[in-house]
Amino acid sequence: LCGHSLGGGIAQVGALDIAPLFDAVELVTFGAPRAVHQITPILGNITHTRVVNNCDIVSRVPSRASGYTHWGDCVYFDHDGQRADLEGWALFLDRVAGRFDDFGTLGTAGVNDHGMPEYLRLAGV
Repeated sequence: LCGHSLGGGIAQVGALDIAPLFDAVELVTFGAPRAVHQITPILGNITHTRVVNNCDIVSRVPSRASGYTHWGDCVYFDHDGQRADLEGWALFLDRVAGRFDDFGTLGTAGVNDHGMPEYLRLAGV
């Protein structure tokens, strides 16, 4: 299964739904929201690759405080468009840098980084 944005959220729910019927389920999402609650059991036969571009706003909703969470392996593109393994303060500071890089361009970094054409560009397609 594969999806972008809301389609990625739907793909996550779909993967959880069909996982008991298959030996293996492969899921790839781009800029997807948090679609499962922390208490949702994730079956071991689902391989989820989550692709996130720097300031993509959709990948940060709904809030963790509401009990929703991301799951799977994250492929993160930093503010320079390079794959990076960041977390905590380093991730926060990279997103701040991304907002500064977009200063003066039409739109906001959170919206500009969300479009599927931007994900395809980062993937070299």
